[in-house]
Order: sequence, then structure tokens, then C-alpha cells
Amino acid sequence: MRKFSFTTLFLLILSLHFLLIHLSLYIVSYFSPHHYPHPHPKSHAHSSSTDLSPGIGLEFETSHITFEPSAAFSLDKWQTFTFKRECVGNRRGKGWALTADTTRVGAHGGVLTAEYVVEGEVVKLGSSGSGGGLKRVVGEILEDLRAWSPSRDMDDNRVTIGGSKDGLNTWRITRPETSNKASIDRMVWLPQINAPMPLEAIYELLRIAIFHPEEKSNVLLPTQHMFRGTNFVYVTRDFFPGDFGETAGITDDVLGFLSILLSYAKGAGIIGDKRSPKLLFMLMPRTDFKTMYGLVRHKIPWNNLFRLVEQLACWKWDDGKVVLDALYCHPPKKPSSYPIPNGSFAALFYSLGDPPNTRKLLIRDWINSIADLDSAGTDELAKIDPPQSIGGLRDTVAHVFGTQRAVPIWEFRSLPSIVTTEFGDFADRAERAVLDYHREFKREPTKSGNLKTGEQRSAQWLVKNS
Repeated sequence: MRKFSFTTLFLLILSLHFLLIHLSLYIVSYFSPHHYPHPHPKSHAHSSSTDLSPGIGLEFETSHITFEPSAAFSLDKWQTFTFKRECVGNRRGKGWALTADTTRVGAHGGVLTAEYVVEGEVVKLGSSGSGGGLKRVVGEILEDLRAWSPSRDMDDNRVTIGGSKDGLNTWRITRPETSNKASIDRMVWLPQINAPMPLEAIYELLRIAIFHPEEKSNVLLPTQHMFRGTNFVYVTRDFFPGDFGETAGITDDVLGFLSILLSYAKGAGIIGDKRSPKLLFMLMPRTDFKTMYGLVRHKIPWNNLFRLVEQLACWKWDDGKVVLDALYCHPPKKPSSYPIPNGSFAALFYSLGDPPNTRKLLIRDWINSIADLDSAGTDELAKIDPPQSIGGLRDTVAHVFGTQRAVPIWEFRSLPSIVTTEFGDFADRAERAVLDYHREFKREPTKSGNLKTGEQRSAQWLVKNS
């Protein structure tokens, strides 16, 4: 009887222990004060209100300014994540804020980095001409940083991050050790750009990234090869059976959408468990895939989106040519027929989130959630991506500059590092580049574009003559 009572008590305590752990992680993940499902509430190109005018958001992140909890408390990984995007020391102005980021949070947490954010919902695209808009905001950021001149050895190195969190919002600066104007101006930052962009412009950016690595002047693209088009699949009309891509009038915005969708789908076969697919790609949609599909659905004469993407997965690029991807498809039985999916693509999945909140998402289920436009359901990948970055803005879109045409919002990532003194030049080049693409792709494409010589080969011909 005594043995039974001890065992029962032990199991009861163990059950309560795991219940409390699960409950605390759930609360941190979903009900934290910084709105975890939307970790970038101010950096996107516009708000979800009726104002669809295009904005431009920038992020300047550095690991050279770090914060650690004061001696009075310590935080684990999940508690540290609740401070992401919280304002640091109330350093903010109209259209910008200094926020905390979590890029250096390890398994034990407790370290935050500094990130200046230009709020795209406030800063409108094309408003810098008269010295306002983006130019003014970046100027204020530079003034704030130089006046602050943060360091570990400053008279008072304590900062308040976020609002009241039960007394856990006082942090101390741990890097740099010391600072002055010269060292602040030499500080290295990783920039990102957030802006609305037409899908056919994204398609063009993919073409440049994949086929023209020598073009390093585009501010929207990384310069290092490993960060450019390495994991992207550039879908061309030759991916479709026979002449379907031409006769059906597949336009470049459709090809742009299918390229991004197929890339993120095949990414499940590249990245490991519990890692966000955003780490694979230098272009990340902030608008969810379901909304993007709704923008081009009327142009895709194919009822089953998953079956279409599964068939497109039969192809890949190799040395500038479209060839069979034997990982996902069997060769055609006849030279004139089409490859047969072998089931591997349908079995791909993402496993995201730390235990006990890990979720497995089959690529088939994800794509079906995108295609279900008649339901109120959401893009399943946007729901489970741990940082809630991919599609994190849900159905938010913005207009192309000077038009009423709605397009998705994107984050341009893995860009070359800059130093503090280059903030202004970077912001100017970023805004001009976004505006140039808005003007070039002002109107929605209504017919197939021209094939680009040397960049597309007939997939049918390659199989037939292999």
C-alpha cells in the first residue's frame, strides 16, 4: 500500500510538472505582450487598415550592441523571445524605433541585440523627394544613435526594454565595451528591406539572382552566391506539359508565384527539423501564400493546385538547363509523355517549433490550405512558422506606386552588411530600386512574356533526347 501511494504521488507530481511547462510555453508563444503571431508589427509596408498606399520599411540590425538582464533576474529562451520588437529605452520618433531583436538568443536565452526599424506603415514610398519621408527618418536614427553612443562603460548602462513585465524589463548594455563617434560610425549593421512588390517583379529578381551572379549592384539582392538563388526553383513555361505554358497564356506573375511556392515546398527536403524555411531564401513573402494565390488564381487554368505543383516539381535547373528531378519523379514512359510523380514530393513536410509545441506540416496539406480560397482558413505555414515571419502579415497587401493595383509585401533578406555612415545611401538606393520596379511592372501582365534566350530550354526535348 505504501509503495502504491508513493508511486501515485510521484506520477501526480510529474504530470503537474509537465502540465505547467506546457502551459507556460503556450502562454509565452501566443499571449506574450509583443504579439508573438506578428513579430514585425511596424516594419511592413503598410498597415492592415483601408490605407493601401505603399510604404517602405527598413531594418538595421547589429550584434555589436547587446543587452543582458540585470543582476536581479535571469530569463530562459522563451521568456527572452517575449522582448522581441519591444522598444529600447523609449528611443523612437515618427516612423522609427529602436527595438530589441533575438538573433543571438541561444538555448538558454538572456541576450538581446539592437535593431533600428523604419516603420513602413508610416513612411510612404516616394515621399523623400522634398527631404521628408525615408530621408528624414534615417537622419533622425543617425542623430539618435550618435547622441546615445551606447557602451558597457557608460555612466548608466541600464535600459528599459518594453513595458511592464513584472519588473523584468530592466537590462544592461554589455556590448560594446566603450564607444565614441568614430567607433559608432564604423559599427557594422545587417540591413533588410520591406516593401510591396508585384509577383512578376519578384520573378525578374529571381532571374537575375539565379542566372546573373555577376550583377551585384541590385540593392534588393545579396551579393554572395550562397545567398542568392541557390535554393530557388525558377519555374518557366517549359515546366508545363507540351505547349500548355504558351497556349494557356501563363503570365510572369503566375510564374513568379509558382516559383516561390515550389521553392518553399521543395525547401522542406533541404532544411532540418525545427528550422524556419525563411533561412533558406533571400526573398520572404510577408503576405501569406493564400492571399498571393488569390491574386493570380483566375489566370491558372488548373483546378488542383497541389497536383499542378507536384507535376512542376518534376523539373529542376542543372548547369543552365531544365532537367528531370529524379528525386520526385519517374522518367516518362514514352519520349512524348510527361514524368510521373513518385510520391516523394507529397511526403515532404516541415517540422517546426520547439517541444512540446512542435508541429508537423505536410507539404500536401499546406498547399491545399492555400488553394482553399472559399473557406476562412489560413495559410498553414504562416500559422506554424516559429517566428511567424513567412506570411506573418496574413492577407495584408499594398498598392503599386501610383496605381490601385494590389500586390504582396516582401522582405528582402541576406543583404550585404553596411556601416553606420552608409545608412542614408542604403535607404536612398533601396527606395529608388523599389520605385523603379513599381514603374516597370506598373500594370498587371495579361499575356505571356517573351522567353529569354539562353535561360530556358525545352524540358520535353531534354527528356526526349537524353
